Amino acid sequence: MKRKPSAVAVGGTSNSDRSFDQLLSEHLPMLRKRARQLCKDAAEAEDLVQDTVVRALSNRESYLPGTNLAAWLMRILWNRFIDTRRDISIRLLTQLTEFHERTIPLTEPEPPRDWMNLELMAVLPAALKKLSEKLRVVFVLSQQEGKTHQEIAAMLGISVNKVAVRLWEARKKLRKILFPRRKR
Repeated sequence: MKRKPSAVAVGGTSNSDRSFDQLLSEHLPMLRKRARQLCKDAAEAEDLVQDTVVRALSNRESYLPGTNLAAWLMRILWNRFIDTRRDISIRLLTQLTEFHERTIPLTEPEPPRDWMNLELMAVLPAALKKLSEKLRVVFVLSQQEGKTHQEIAAMLGISVNKVAVRLWEARKKLRKILFPRRKR
């Protein structure tokens, strides 16, 4: 029975003579050199080489004996490098977005509510006196006493729609009184 010649790996010896692990270890200096060129950092380059070796060992069945092992390993190294760069980019983008959301307001900053309330409370009584009695009563019951439209309607003996309209009119007139320079 004739025996088929075994596939020849890089270096001229057959794969049956040398194990995959031996061939892989012979290519480590080349992988380290390329990783240092890509990463520009020795620790990161060593991590990349380790990832490449782990991938190569776990996927050794996908390597076709007789093909260029160096090219196969370089492809794994390159793919791992791109994957790590992509992960770093996504992580940095996420961190940058979170930072901007925390530090840069999406709208113009508003003055503190307490300050606005104090200032408004000082001028509101005078502004309320400028409203008609029916508008002032509905506004005070709704905004200062917290009554619902239904409760106000029952108290005053008018429809809920009439309460809503009077409240809207009261707010509109108060805006004109309190903020006369704003365009409507």
